[in-house]
Amino acid sequence: MKTSSSARRRLRALLILPIIVALVGCSQIQTAVSDGAQGVADSAAATASAELTKRICAPLTDGTISAEDRARLTDLLALAEESGLATDLIDSMRKVADSGTEVSATDVTAFVEACDTAAS
Repeated sequence: MKTSSSARRRLRALLILPIIVALVGCSQIQTAVSDGAQGVADSAAATASAELTKRICAPLTDGTISAEDRARLTDLLALAEESGLATDLIDSMRKVADSGTEVSATDVTAFVEACDTAAS
């Protein structure tokens, strides 16, 4: 039984079609997985930034900045810079951390405002 060339082409197309569908499906799955992983990474980064901001702004809860608070801020400063937190928060944090024995009211106010902005 001889098959015509058009029948062979149809048969080849029918055999190749599942492979093409599988490849397209794999590409879509890969894109979905990649997008999902990026979403998880973005969410984790946002959560880490929010938690770091809370730790940075915690000394302000009682309205004063102690020597221990300044030391804690100094310890967190490098981490804040590396994590890409807002520059106004980092700048005000640095002023408070480097202030010596007394923190000026202006620096505390700027720090409070930077924390409020970062939290919203």
